Order: sequence, then C-alpha cells, then structure tokens
Amino acid sequence: MNGTPDKRKSKPVFIRGLEELENKAEFAELAGDEFPHRKSLLEVDRRSVLKLMGAASALAGLGGCRSLILPQKKVVPFVKQPEDAVSGKTTQYATVYNLNGFGIGVLATAHDSRPTKLEGNPNHPSSLGGLDAQTMAQVVSLYDPDRLQLPKFKGEPTSWSDALAALRGALSESKNGAGFYLLTETVGSPTLAKQVQDFLKVYPAATWVQWEPANRDNAREGLKTAFGQDVHVAYDLAKADVIVSLDSDFLYSGPGAVRYARDTMARRKPGHPDGYNRIYAFESNRTTAGVVADHRARVKASGIARLAGLLASRLGVAGATGGEVAGVDAKLIDALVKDLNASRGKSAVIVGDHQPPEAHALAAAINEHLGNVGTTVHVLEPVLAKPTNQGAEFAALLQAMGTGEAKTLLVLGGNPVYSAYGDTKFADLLAKVPLSATLSLYNDET
Repeated sequence: MNGTPDKRKSKPVFIRGLEELENKAEFAELAGDEFPHRKSLLEVDRRSVLKLMGAASALAGLGGCRSLILPQKKVVPFVKQPEDAVSGKTTQYATVYNLNGFGIGVLATAHDSRPTKLEGNPNHPSSLGGLDAQTMAQVVSLYDPDRLQLPKFKGEPTSWSDALAALRGALSESKNGAGFYLLTETVGSPTLAKQVQDFLKVYPAATWVQWEPANRDNAREGLKTAFGQDVHVAYDLAKADVIVSLDSDFLYSGPGAVRYARDTMARRKPGHPDGYNRIYAFESNRTTAGVVADHRARVKASGIARLAGLLASRLGVAGATGGEVAGVDAKLIDALVKDLNASRGKSAVIVGDHQPPEAHALAAAINEHLGNVGTTVHVLEPVLAKPTNQGAEFAALLQAMGTGEAKTLLVLGGNPVYSAYGDTKFADLLAKVPLSATLSLYNDET
C-alpha cells in the first residue's frame, strides 16, 4: 500500500565470505573457477608424475622401518612386582587436585600404575562424586610430550645439581635471604605451606609473594570488613530454596563450584523431597548460573554493588542504602524481596569474586540479616595458608625488581611473564634481576 517491500516475501541472502559481501574482484574470479591453478598442472609431463608416485611409495614403505630410523626404547617391567599387582587390572586411589589454592577430591584410575582417568570422589565434601571437564582433562598433561624433562639454564639443558648450586650460591651470598623473593600461586596445601615456612625460618629476610591474575582480593577484603577478620565463606546450597547470584558464576568457577553445581541441580530435579529451588541471576555477562536461572536480568558490572545496596535496603539491613539500577525491573526486585523474606534461613546471596569489596560486605550483611549464616552460609576459618592482598604484594615485588632490590627471584608455578598485566612489563623487570629461576612443567614465556 505505501510502497514498502513485504518482508514476509523477501528471501534471505547467503554469502560465502566477507569478500563476497564486499564484491571483491578476486573473490568473483575464484568463485567462477573452482580449480584456478589447473593450468600449472598441465605443464607436468607423464614421467614427472611417475617419479612422484614412486617416491611416495618408497617413503610409505619406510613406515615399517621405524626400528631402524628411530632410537629404540625398551619397556622395563617390574623388577620386584608388588604382591597385589595384577597386570591389566585397574586400580583406584584417592587424591586431590589443586585449583587456585583449593582442593578438589578426585579418584584416579590407573592401569599398570599409570593414571588414565580422573573422577569425582564421592567421599570428599568438595565434589561428592562430581567433577568438571577441565579437571578431568588434567590427566592428559601427565603424558604431554612438551613437558620439560631436564632443567635449563639460559635455554640450554643443564643438570639438577648445577641448577640447585646456583640457587644455593645466591642464598649464601645474601644476608639471611635478603633480596631473595619467592613468587608462588595461591597456596592452600598444608605441605607446601610448611615447606615455605621452614624456608623462611632459615632465611627470615626472604620475601614470599603470592599472586594470580584472577585472585580473590576483593572477596577477602569485603568479608574482612563484614566479619572483622579473614574468613572463608562456604555455601550449603542443598538447603537453599532461593539463590541470588550477583554477577557470580558459582556453578562453574571459583572455590566449591563442583559441589555447588551438584547441590543446586539436585534440587531442580522433579520429585526432590525438599522441593524445587529458585535462582535469581543479575549479571553483566552470560554465565552458567544465568542459563539455568528462573529469573535473569542483565546489569552492568559497575551496578552490582548498587544493586546489592538496594536489595539490602529493601530487606531492612541497618545502614544500607541503594537506588534504582538500570536494566532491573522494579517488579523483579519486589518479587525477590518477597521470596527472600519468605525463605529466611533457607536462602543464599552470592557475589562474584571480581566485584568490589563493598558488594561482598553487603552480601554478607544480607545473609546475616536473613538468618542464613549457620544454615546455608557457613563462615569458616581461612582455608588458604596465608590470606593476603595479592595485588599489593605483587605491586611491591614489581617495585623491588625495578629498583634492583630483588637480587634473586624464584617462581614456583604460574607464568607471570604471560599472565601479568600488560602495563607491568614483567619481562623487562625480570631481565633486571641478577638471578631468576622458575619451576614449571613447560618451557613457557617465564
């Protein structure tokens, strides 16, 4: 009627690439000729073709002569086979996989003493038999041919005795370890923590720095503000009727994610005796929690703390203030407040680790106000060996490397040259340290 095309009759246009969309001449030429280089094949005579076929056949035959070309390796059997060992029979043993300082209980299946599979340990509280795909895949790293086999000094293979002698020499030259810096990832292992503490007793002037690019500094500071000391918060989501996720992917990442996913999804199966739980997700990006949530709202990451303040204010938390947040319907907040008030002691408010400390402090205040602490929210002693502000420690290390105060740097795990923030220029600062060493599985950037 008005001259506009009827969209219902228009057909979709398919393209084979951006070049076709841009109507480039090169693409039109290639699209019109399926075999553009066939002219060069016409110049090959019959004799050349037979030569190539003969050479290919000869090379294929060499595949059966591996023992003549490659170095021979012998499979060494047990010199003294254990009494209970039966060749070909699988065995299982319980172990723990470390992830960001927190342990995940796993069962390792081994064939002839070689681990071949990782599964969740049903008797370990961190997994209850469940396990994520990333942890399962870690067994492959045991057989990675790219793993380092020997120590290296300036890119060249060396012996363990020479490598350790260099570190001992650096320690002997320092006064009680002055100028010696030990950089590790987050340490939660009691064994490793004791080894580090024993080292610091012998060299009290040495400095221990923990750092990971995705650390939990904000969560630690926020919880310390709420409870007055360093604590670790764990959730019992099997008892939670209402779960509020504030930019947190608690079903996929972070401490306890495997257990949380198992407990949460168990409550979402029909016929569960405790009934169906309800999940509210307010997030800046799509997360696993947001995918399964009953109610989801997209909120800017910068607005999560404001949203937590609004929620605390509506629930009656003393001293809490907050205003409207863009992208959040007022009716959704009304329904959430109603659900939380009706589920006192049976709800949980979880905040993402990357959110500012005030968001974590507000979430702790909400959980305390609703009576969740002690039921669905458990405030525990610190799990990590040395709770600290990793960002501040790492900044102090960078300064020491730049000023020349750091004489020796030993990196235990991690790849800071690759993972450090770009503006830190860690590689340039590392070059200023007279002696640096790293204990790594691979020949990485560090």
